[in-house]
Formats: sequence, C-alpha cells, structure tokens
Amino acid sequence: MTNINPASESAREDARQGDGKFGAQQRAEAPADVIQPGTPDPAALSEQFLEHKRQAAELIRKGDRIGARSIAATIKRALPDAAYLRIEESDQSMTHGYWANKILDKDKQFLADIDDDTITTDEGEEFGYDGESVWEVLSDLPQQDNIPVVANADNPREARYAPEYAWLQHEAGEYALIDLNAALAAD
Repeated sequence: MTNINPASESAREDARQGDGKFGAQQRAEAPADVIQPGTPDPAALSEQFLEHKRQAAELIRKGDRIGARSIAATIKRALPDAAYLRIEESDQSMTHGYWANKILDKDKQFLADIDDDTITTDEGEEFGYDGESVWEVLSDLPQQDNIPVVANADNPREARYAPEYAWLQHEAGEYALIDLNAALAAD
C-alpha cells in the first residue's frame, strides 16, 4: 500500500460519499486560453446542421409533390377518367421506390396497365408516355414506413417520421395508390 501524507488522506476521505465511492468527476469546458483559436462553437454548428436538414427535408417533400403532379398530368393526358395509379413497393430497396402497377378509375376499378413507356387499356388501346421521368419519380418515393415529416417546423429537433403526403395512400401489404386528382391539386 502506498503511504500518503495525513492531509491528503483526510482530503480523500472527505471526498468519499456515503456509499464509499468518490464523487463524480466533472470536467468543465476548457478555459478560453486553452481552446484552439478558430475552433467553432459546437452548439452553433448543431443548429446549422438541424436547419440544413430541415431545409433538405422540405425540398425532398416538395420534389415528391412535384413528381406526383408530373405523374398525374402524364396519366390524365392519356386517360382523363383515371383517378389512381396503383404502385407496388420495389424489391430493390427496403426504404424507397415503387413500380407502377395499374391505373384505376374513381371506383378503384381497373382502367389500364402501365409499363415502361406504354399505357394499355382493356380494349388494347395504347398510349405512349415519358416512362423515364415517371420511373425516376417512383423510384425515389419513400415507402410507407419512411415517409418524412417535420412535426414542428419551428423546432427541427422534434422531427419524426409519419405519412404526410395526402396524395399517397397506403394499402395493406406492399401496395399504395397515388390519388391522381389530389396530386394534381398539390402545390
């Protein structure tokens, strides 16, 4: 055992708590003369980070709304009676992406098939469309459990995930519907 002087031993025992342990050692921020010049304030950086994340999330949601409007306009030009695009979650990703599946009328009854660049009705009538832009939008849409929303825009720290896209309606399983009329009306 190491011998210590009586004053040090007394100070040690005075610091010991009732449970036999010494008090928690807390470190204060380094004195200003020790902090390296030019080191940014971490709290300010954290606020900047949160603000940029909020802005990025807002832009992503806006892009998704514009993409849905584009899809709706494309389909409605070919089939004015179309009301829904049924989409199926992509098996290529666990978080994002859909495949176009069927075009439905207002009663959610089959109206037409949709593939890479052609819309085909029951009667065999075909309409060409810009499939690349539709697939690009669908491949980026977040799947059901990954749709972002900022619950409190004034406090980005209260961000949470929940469905917020009125034009995107999830069905049971891996299917969802894009309400074409709601998508056209979205700003």
